[in-house]
Amino acid sequence: MKKIIIIIGVVIVIAAIFILLQRGAWETYENSRFNFSLKYLKSWRLGSAPTNNDGQSFTSANETITCRAFGFYNSLMNEQDEPQTLEQHIDWLLEMDQVEPLARESTTMAGQPAIELVQLEGDAAVRQSVYILDAEKGYSLECVYDSLEIKEDFQNTFQKMLKSFIVK
Repeated sequence: MKKIIIIIGVVIVIAAIFILLQRGAWETYENSRFNFSLKYLKSWRLGSAPTNNDGQSFTSANETITCRAFGFYNSLMNEQDEPQTLEQHIDWLLEMDQVEPLARESTTMAGQPAIELVQLEGDAAVRQSVYILDAEKGYSLECVYDSLEIKEDFQNTFQKMLKSFIVK
């Protein structure tokens, strides 16, 4: 009986630490090339900065989640020789990935219309991406989770990161 109480106590402490880390202190990442910013958990590790300065990756302390925020130029043209629309860009991405999304929904990011995709990646990993796009530039916040369960547990934090995404 004493062992069971100790095990339950340890599980409660670990869960409490996990919750505190999820709600923990936030840092702000600012991108000078594409003029955007967002908040990420202070406990997360920053990835190596890409040489083209298009964004930044962030990895959770337990390494089960990696997120990336980035900007890009809208350089692809549609059949009318105009820059791709957001819908056309998403269709192009899905065609390139050759994977049907688990979900494709309209949302907002940085106060602009956006599209959110959820896709399987490999055997168990799940990728959740949100995109915005105008005639010149696009932006994305995407996270890859080790499992669907981890994605579901992380949604409050993902939404906070998404709401903090600002294009200047």
